[in-house]
Amino acid sequence: MTMTKREKMLISIVLVLAVLCVYFIYFLQPNLKEIDALKSEMDLKGFDVTTNDQMQLRIQTIDKQMEEDESRLLGYGKGITAGFDQPPILCYLKDTVARYANKISFAFSGVSPLGQLQVCPVTVTMTATYEGLKSVLDALDSGKYLVKVTGLSAAYHNSEQTSAPGDQEAPPVPSATEQRILDIILNLEFYSYPGEIPPDTEYPFVPENARYGGDIFF
Repeated sequence: MTMTKREKMLISIVLVLAVLCVYFIYFLQPNLKEIDALKSEMDLKGFDVTTNDQMQLRIQTIDKQMEEDESRLLGYGKGITAGFDQPPILCYLKDTVARYANKISFAFSGVSPLGQLQVCPVTVTMTATYEGLKSVLDALDSGKYLVKVTGLSAAYHNSEQTSAPGDQEAPPVPSATEQRILDIILNLEFYSYPGEIPPDTEYPFVPENARYGGDIFF
């Protein structure tokens, strides 16, 4: 049987389509699936790399914070004495306050336990300018003892006599640059480790025959 030219062309087209189908099913499609799998794996690996970089950065930040905290704790530890030694603290307060303010009195309360430490509240009464008060607080913060400010009250110091009841004249208003004196009550807490002060401890700043305890400067 002789095929016509048209039939031969149709058979050729069918054969080409068959070859293309075989190529797509057995060669191209598996490769496309493998490429998709590789792309998904690459995306996942990229996500893992980004996550790992973020974790590394977070770890570095935490390590740096821990180092800063350890340094801060070591600094605090240097300011914690063994046993509450009142005379050196009195001398320290006197010198600190005298640089920036006028001391009126120091009042020490009893020492009480606080976890593994012990704490002694101290009330400082003084007069100072606003700048002097800030300087006192800065000096205590950077001083050699571990001390915490638990309360602060301040009012303008009135050195003038109170006006008579019938006097309606208003008191003069100070200028913005005038340094007003403040009456200040400062509540502090000094921390120390439990322990006894050796009875033979000598204090070169204490006058002869002075007794331990109380305000030796008042």
